[in-house]
Amino acid sequence: MIRFRVVKSLILWELTEALRSRWLVAYALSYLLFGLSLTQFSLMGVSYLGLQAVGRIMATLINLSLYLVPLISLVLGCISIVGEKEVGIVEWLFSEPIGVLDYVLGKYLGLLIAISVATFLGFGLASWVVVVALPATDLHKYLMFIVVAILLSMACLSIGMMISASSKSRFEALGLAFLVWFTMIFVYDLMVMGMTISMGLRESEVFTLAVANPVEDARILMIYFIDPMLTFLGPHGAYAVRELGEWLPLALSLILAIYAVVILSVTIFVLKGKDLIA
Repeated sequence: MIRFRVVKSLILWELTEALRSRWLVAYALSYLLFGLSLTQFSLMGVSYLGLQAVGRIMATLINLSLYLVPLISLVLGCISIVGEKEVGIVEWLFSEPIGVLDYVLGKYLGLLIAISVATFLGFGLASWVVVVALPATDLHKYLMFIVVAILLSMACLSIGMMISASSKSRFEALGLAFLVWFTMIFVYDLMVMGMTISMGLRESEVFTLAVANPVEDARILMIYFIDPMLTFLGPHGAYAVRELGEWLPLALSLILAIYAVVILSVTIFVLKGKDLIA
């Protein structure tokens, strides 16, 4: 049973600690520095190329998000539990009337809020020119990019916390987190491409493998808001549009949410099987 008062206290505590994190500060500064480097180009592009330049900048920001959001979510998640275990905070907390479910939910929601705030501010800092240049009819598409980035952080944060719950040290957790990040960003697409060529996978199979990766799921969803026909993705993009139509963004969003819930449930199961007070 969830003790909502306990969860609320843990959320506030975790949020406070997360906002002091050097990782989160570096994450926000990365957006800021990238935004400053784009500002001059943005002004020139909007002046001479119109909204075509804005579209290119938005595409660049999407790619930036697909690198940074999983990285910060995995890192903050992977050090969350094992870090407190190393300094004895977990033992102290569980000497109080706090359940594993309360603990995991409190930490997860606190970290998620912190990452969401940093992501929202980061998008704003990095691309205020884009927001000004966009017509009112397209502004909601830009806002949806932020929503997708937060959905991606939900899935990756749950993976990070599962790594943290399963690791014996912070060093081990960080190593696994970077390995998972590298696999999702770089290796996974190559594996799917190799399987497609060697095994002759059908469009439906390629699409299923693609959305099994949260990063690829988010990438397809972001591209959809720029190009609803997903022409950039080729045959499996055409398959997704043909089979799911207007339900595609909802289906992709639900996959990310389900991914987060399932992995977080595994984290709770892992922690319940450990002696957290010893």
